[in-house]
Amino acid sequence: MNMGGMGEAKVDGTPFNVLMQQAVKLKTHVHKIDRVRFDAWPKFYQNTAFVKDEHKNERALAYDDRMARARAYKERGDAAFKAGKMIEACNEYEACGGLFKWATTLREDWRTRSLEDEDIREEEFLGATDDERRAIASLRVKCYCNLARAYAKQKEHKTAVHACDWALAVDPASAAALYLRAAFLTEPASSGTTERDAAIADLEKACEVVEAGSRTAKDVDTLLRELKRLRRVGRANDKAYGGMFDRGAVYGEDEASRRRAADARAKKDEDATADDFTEPTRPGDGRCSARPAPESELAACDSLIEEYERTGQHEKAAELRDGVAQARAKLERARAVQRGDAALDFSKPTAAMAADAKARGI
Repeated sequence: MNMGGMGEAKVDGTPFNVLMQQAVKLKTHVHKIDRVRFDAWPKFYQNTAFVKDEHKNERALAYDDRMARARAYKERGDAAFKAGKMIEACNEYEACGGLFKWATTLREDWRTRSLEDEDIREEEFLGATDDERRAIASLRVKCYCNLARAYAKQKEHKTAVHACDWALAVDPASAAALYLRAAFLTEPASSGTTERDAAIADLEKACEVVEAGSRTAKDVDTLLRELKRLRRVGRANDKAYGGMFDRGAVYGEDEASRRRAADARAKKDEDATADDFTEPTRPGDGRCSARPAPESELAACDSLIEEYERTGQHEKAAELRDGVAQARAKLERARAVQRGDAALDFSKPTAAMAADAKARGI
């Protein structure tokens, strides 16, 4: 064993620090088996297990003192949020929520050993009377909704959605939590049809419980209309361009039935909730331009690319743009051969051929 500094030490030729990193990773992997429940919790709940003694002592307070302390945490969180200090806001909101539902470590030596599920106990303070329970529930919902906003500001949308889940676990009829979950499901550029459909379901439920004329009601209506418009555009373009860049997906009868049912629901929804949005044109429906069909479809794809860019779906836009470029190159080659203008000479590729080869990584 070559002993320079510990950072330079080697064991059988392998640096000591590399061996230590491998050991830590191996130990972490082994203990994941014994920490499934904890690892599944959102991080704002995991954090309640590791707090200072003063916070632990607050968890023993009676109702009045506990509520006063919780409201103080929330107020500080609100102030930090307005000041743009999102990490500080999260800490305050987590402390507020942690006075009513928290995790407790049962071992004092948790800092020096791996934590396992059996070392953690979950606890709650729900109140002793109906009035106390209602007041606690109201404060917790506001706290989790604000926590969701703070995490979303940091682009941690998954955790923001979890915070909305916790608010809805306390009050399933919270219009604010339903609206925020829908917004944070669809805000990331990586969101797709699954997140959009889940968001629409949340917003439709919010419509049933939201106070008419409120700001939340207006927000719910605006987002619901936009998501339904995008769903109609998406379904129309799926049907119009589905065969152009087919990747060979195979669907069983269950999947085919599910899609037919989804299309039927979408058609029913379109008929029942007509709005001011223009219905997208479809190639072959008599409302497209008089250009040849391939050019018409490619032009429609260009419009879809613009729609993706406008709504922040940049990855989808880039993927479709590459596909359109390849399709146009193929179309140009086919027309050149058809006209007899040029034979396909791979030793002297055209600019279109070179672009197509580059796109394919050749």
